[in-house]
Amino acid sequence: GYDDTNAYVRKIVKMQDKCDYSAVLKEISTKKAPMPAKDRKAYEILSNLGLKLSHGDYSLARLAIDALWNQYQHSKSSDLNACRFHLATINVIEISGPSIAESSLTSGIIIKCTNEIYSLCKRRSMEKLNIILINGDISFQFRHIGYEDKYKEVTYITAGQLNTGRQTEEEKWLQLISNNLFQNNIGLLAVKGYVDQRVVDLCYCNDIILLSELTYNQLKALSLSTGNAILTYIPDLHEIQMGLTVTVKPWICGWNFKKTLDRKINKAATSYHILIDCEAPNTALQTVTICGTSSASIKSAQLRFKSCLNRIYNTLRFGKCLPGGGLTELVCSEALKILDDFVGKMAAWKQAIHIVKILANSDYVIITDTK
Repeated sequence: GYDDTNAYVRKIVKMQDKCDYSAVLKEISTKKAPMPAKDRKAYEILSNLGLKLSHGDYSLARLAIDALWNQYQHSKSSDLNACRFHLATINVIEISGPSIAESSLTSGIIIKCTNEIYSLCKRRSMEKLNIILINGDISFQFRHIGYEDKYKEVTYITAGQLNTGRQTEEEKWLQLISNNLFQNNIGLLAVKGYVDQRVVDLCYCNDIILLSELTYNQLKALSLSTGNAILTYIPDLHEIQMGLTVTVKPWICGWNFKKTLDRKINKAATSYHILIDCEAPNTALQTVTICGTSSASIKSAQLRFKSCLNRIYNTLRFGKCLPGGGLTELVCSEALKILDDFVGKMAAWKQAIHIVKILANSDYVIITDTK
């Protein structure tokens, strides 16, 4: 709760000058479920590292620590340094209203949807659904970037035949889409771009959850978690093996019911969200809810959280951490000065050697006094 978070922050603020986080780490460990000694040691290392790299944002650092720890628990690695973390599976959404202290971490990915999809998820909340991920549009005219028809035939037909032929081709295309969805028992269709209205009607009539205009990061997060490949066209589905199933359910932020920040109008507006999760994911699928009382505070908190998450991730990945506060730049500057002085001396030494060689091969030397 809010008071608990404030108490936690006050404890760290008192100890930040001494860099002693032992009491806070003990408090964090007690809130976690009992774990083996090896895992407990790894969690203490990760927590200590995260707090020292927090730059004072302790509440946001806790979210980053917990997100990375959940990924470590789902990984097959028993070594924290050897674990492969996927930052793409850590989604971030914004909630306007509560204070930053109310920011939280949720298992699964939270996606904005329409009122119809929200109602459909209520009916299918207990089901396990097969999912398709499409990186593009679902329309008869859509072609991927770089597409080139190698076989260009010239056929002369009348205007009536053109309309009939085009309608027939579009009907075949729609039937192919329908067959692929039904044969693979698809329950959720996640699309990055635009979806033809006929496909929308097809999904709506058959209780298929359709999510359009998603970001590529959301598709990538679902792909990494479930093992489903990101496709360009629905008919490509027959060439791959289906990954893990997902579950969906309505999600309510818990503050002002359904009020979230709409970036287009920069105001709090009524919106609907669903939570997509996987029972045994390849890597933990998570969403960090960043709260704030204004759009400026939310944006600032989101940037600070991502910076903290990246600092911890890069330190774990490369095993090194450069000091901040301008110290790294100062050391580099001093090193460049030394190098510049050394290069100057080397140039003078080479020139002196060159002059000596010239003198050694000369019979006479004429010295002109310039005074």
